Amino acid sequence: MELDIPALLEKLKKLPAGTPVLLDVKNYRGYFYYSTTVGSQTYGKVDTAAMDELIAWLGSSELYTIARMPALSDYVYGAENPSAGIPLKSGALYFDENKCYWLDPTEEATQTYLIQVVRELRQLGFDEVVFTQFTIPESEKVVFNADRRQAISDAAQAIVSACATESFLVSYATEDVTFPMPVDRSRLYLLHVPAAGVADIVAQLPESFISSRLVFFADNTDTRYEQYGVLRPIDLALFD
Repeated sequence: MELDIPALLEKLKKLPAGTPVLLDVKNYRGYFYYSTTVGSQTYGKVDTAAMDELIAWLGSSELYTIARMPALSDYVYGAENPSAGIPLKSGALYFDENKCYWLDPTEEATQTYLIQVVRELRQLGFDEVVFTQFTIPESEKVVFNADRRQAISDAAQAIVSACATESFLVSYATEDVTFPMPVDRSRLYLLHVPAAGVADIVAQLPESFISSRLVFFADNTDTRYEQYGVLRPIDLALFD
């Protein structure tokens, strides 16, 4: 994709200080959209120089900047580091319908890789990183002897402990309201929750969590999201 950086910057410059802006920095196959020093490949359909320019401007702005990236779905890293992949009973590595390898969150190599990426994004000026696809595939063919929920919980906490600070968060986006969240310095971003279901979700969580750690992704302007944290596509949220 090509970014019209001048047009986008003109819009961003109109935003009040502290406005959250989320930017995708990596795709589900493991290709980066910016000039990373951690990953081995960038995505050829993206103008990497333009992304670098945008990230640099965001890092120097007074906006609250969030980098979003898939975590455990990563064809590139899985192909280059097979020991970090999730094995099948056949001895091969798990390969999903999108032709992607998935990484084992209990492997040191997996956690080290994700920590390096998060630290790079923090150095580039982002205020928060949000991981998507932080889960273990549900497949009878997968060999995973550890408790899956505990494995996800331990890995999520390990990355937060290694990277997050009082002014930098490491968060997780999921459809699962029961996702095993780290103790602090992390937020839960809920995906695909219809406005009619917001009240039911909120009823399951303590007030302190709702007020400071819960964010909905919304693809519409329904006002039932408004009293909680909410992020919308840029064309819906702020601009004509």
